[in-house]
Amino acid sequence: MFFKQEIIDKLIEISTQAGKIIKENYLKTANVTYKEDSTPLTKTDILSHDYLVSELTKLIPGIPIISEESSYIAFKERKKWKEYWLIDPLDGTRGFIDKTDDFCTCIAYIKNNTPVFGMIFIPMRQACYYANDSKVAYKLQNNELKQISVSKPKVPLRVVVGRYSIARPSIIQHLKYTQNGRYKINGIGSAIKFCLIAEGKFDYYPGIGICSEWDTAAGGFILQAAGGSIVDQENNPMRYNTKNDLLSSMFFAAGAEPLSRTE
Repeated sequence: MFFKQEIIDKLIEISTQAGKIIKENYLKTANVTYKEDSTPLTKTDILSHDYLVSELTKLIPGIPIISEESSYIAFKERKKWKEYWLIDPLDGTRGFIDKTDDFCTCIAYIKNNTPVFGMIFIPMRQACYYANDSKVAYKLQNNELKQISVSKPKVPLRVVVGRYSIARPSIIQHLKYTQNGRYKINGIGSAIKFCLIAEGKFDYYPGIGICSEWDTAAGGFILQAAGGSIVDQENNPMRYNTKNDLLSSMFFAAGAEPLSRTE
C-alpha cells in the first residue's frame, strides 16, 4: 500500500466535495472561454481546481501539483520533482457544457515518473473509483465498497472511445485493421472510459488523438490495478513528466488480455 487508509478516506472526501461543486454548477449556464489550445474552460473548472489544490496542499504539505489549469510550470522546474500530484479538476469539460453527464475529476500521485495512486470521481453517478497499489482497484457507490476487475474480451469486442471522436477515421481504420470488423464501438466522454474497462463493462480503448497526461494517469493506474493494461505504441508502460510538454503519447488501454495492435 502507498497511502495509509486515513489518507485514502480523506481523498475520497476531497473528491466527493469537488464533485459536489461541479454538480451544483451543472445546470447553470456555463460561461465558456477558450484556452490557447482551443479547449473550453468554464468557471466550474476553476472552482474545482482551486478547491482541489487547496485541499491537497493541506493534506500533504510540500508536494507539488500539476493541474490542467496550472500546466504552465516549466519543465526545468518540473523535472526536479520525484513525487507530485497530477490532477484534472474537471475532465470532460465539453461534456459538462453539453450536459452529457460524462465528466469526472481525476487525481493521480506520480512517483519517479510512474503513477502509484489513482482516483476518479463521477459527480452524476456519485461513484468513486480508486487504486492504491498495482493489484487492487475499488469502486465506492451508495456507501458500498467493492473490488473491481476487468473481464475477458467479448466478441464482438466492446470498444469505447471519446464521445466526440467516435467517427474519427484514424480510430475506425485502426479497429478495422486490428479487429477485422469484429467490434462494437461506443462513445463516452472523459476518463470514465478507464473505469468502465476496469469494472468489466468494456474491453478496449484506443487512445488515438491528442490528450494530456492528466487525462490518463489516474484512470490508467486504476485499470492496471484491476488487471488491465495501458501501454504506448511501442508497447511500453506510460511515463509522466519526462519532456517539455505534458501531452500523452498515443496509448492503448485494454482489459484482461492484451490485444494485437500490429499495423
